[in-house]
Amino acid sequence: MTSGKQVYKNLKAKVEEVENENTTLSAKIRNKQAAIRKYSEEQENCYAELSTFYLPAIDAENVKNTLHEVRGEVQRIFDRKNQRRKQLDDLMLDSDNMRNKTRNKLDETTAELEDVVKKRNKIQKQISDELSQDNIYQTIKNEADQAQERLNQNKKRSEIFDKDAQEKLAVYESNGLFMYLVRRKFGTSEQVGNKLTRMLDSKVAERVNFGENVKSYSFLKEMPKMIKDEVDRQQSSVDELVNKLDSVEKKAADKYGLPSVIEEGTILAKTRSDISQTIEQIDTAYKKLESERNEVDNAKGQYHVEALDKLKRYLKGESIEELKAKARATPNARDDGIVDRIAYLSAEMKNEKNAIKDLETQQKEVGTKLSGLKDIERTFRNKDYESERSVFKSSFDMDDLLTGYMLGRYSTSDVSSSMQRDHHFKPVETYSSYTPSYTPSSHGSSGWGGSSHSSVGGFGGGGHSTGGGF
Repeated sequence: MTSGKQVYKNLKAKVEEVENENTTLSAKIRNKQAAIRKYSEEQENCYAELSTFYLPAIDAENVKNTLHEVRGEVQRIFDRKNQRRKQLDDLMLDSDNMRNKTRNKLDETTAELEDVVKKRNKIQKQISDELSQDNIYQTIKNEADQAQERLNQNKKRSEIFDKDAQEKLAVYESNGLFMYLVRRKFGTSEQVGNKLTRMLDSKVAERVNFGENVKSYSFLKEMPKMIKDEVDRQQSSVDELVNKLDSVEKKAADKYGLPSVIEEGTILAKTRSDISQTIEQIDTAYKKLESERNEVDNAKGQYHVEALDKLKRYLKGESIEELKAKARATPNARDDGIVDRIAYLSAEMKNEKNAIKDLETQQKEVGTKLSGLKDIERTFRNKDYESERSVFKSSFDMDDLLTGYMLGRYSTSDVSSSMQRDHHFKPVETYSSYTPSYTPSSHGSSGWGGSSHSSVGGFGGGGHSTGGGF
C-alpha cells in the first residue's frame, strides 16, 4: 500500500515543476522580445547610414526621420503588447505564489485537523472504556437494545399490515351497495331512514353479506391506527432510555474534555473548507489571465493587425528599396556591408519571431496541462486523499499517470478515475465491540457506544472523519 500523503507529495511536486516550466518559458519569450527590439534599433541605424551615401541631404534626413517615426510607431504597438504580456505573466506568477502559500496553509490546517481527530479518538476510547465498566449504563443499554428490536419488528409489521389493509379496503370501497349501507350506518343505533327504507336496506344487507363484511371492514379501518399508537408508545419508551444514555454519555464526555475538542475540530474543518474555496477562486482567476495571454499571443490579434497596417502604409514608398538597389549598383564595399547587415538583422528578427511563436505555442500547451494538474490536485484534496487514513494499492503509480497525462495519453478524467479505483480509506479505529441497533426518534441520541457517542460526532469528512459530524 502507498500512503495518500506520499502520492499527494508527488502530485504537488509535479504541479510545481510545471509551474516553473511555465515561468521559464515566459522569461525566454521576454528575452526574445528584447533581442528583436535591439535588432530593430540597429537596423534603423543601418538604413539611416545607408541613406546618406546616395540621397541628397534633405532626402537622407527625410528617410531617417521617416524610418525613426515608423519604427517608433510599430515598436510602441509591440511595446504595448509586450508590456501587457509581462503584466499578465507577473499576475500569473503572483497567482502561482499565492496559490502555493494558500496550499501550504491548507496542508498545515489539514495536519492540525488530523491531530485533533487523533485526540478525539483517544478521548472516545477513554469514554468507551469507562462506559463499558458502568453497570448502570450497560443495563440501560441492554434494555434499549431489546426495546429497539421490538420496535423495529413492530414497525415492519405495521408497514406490512397497512399495505395489506389498503388493498383490502379498496375492494370493499369499490362495492357501491356495501358503501351505501356504511354511509347509512346500517345496523347501528345511528342508522338513518324510515321503516320502509330500513326494510329495503335489510334486503341489500343480505345480498352483500353486510353483517360479516362490515366487521372485517371496521377491523381494517381501525387496526392500523391501533398499531401506530402502539409503535408510538414503544418509540417513546426507547427515547426515554436513550435520553438516560445521553445523560451518562454527556457526563463522561465533559469529564474528558470532549466538547472542547469537538469545537476545535469544527473550527479547523470550517477553516479547511474556506481555504479550499480560496484555492478554487485563485485557479478560476488564473484561467482568465491565461486566456487573455493566449489572445495577446494570437498572430491575428489586435496588436499584430495594428502594426502590420502601419508597416504596409509606409512600405508603399520606394525609398528603402531604392537604397538597396543603389548599394548593389556601386563598387563601394562599405554600403554592401551595410545592406548585408540589414539583411542579417532582418533574418535574425524573423528567427526570433518564429522562436517566440514556438515558445508561445509551447507555453499555451504547458498552461493547459498546468490547469489540468491543478484540477487533479483539487480533486485529490476535496476527496481527502491526502489524509492519514488514505491509502492506494501498491500497483498504483501516480508518477506514471502524471507522465501519461503530460504526454497526452491520459485525460484528467482518466487520472481521477484511476485514483478513485485504486484508493480506499483505512478503517476507523473502533474502541468498543458494541454497535447500537436501535433508531431513536429525532430528539433522541444520534448514536452511542462504540466510537460514536451521541455527544461525540465527527469532523470534516472522508479520511478526516469518523463520520457523523462537524
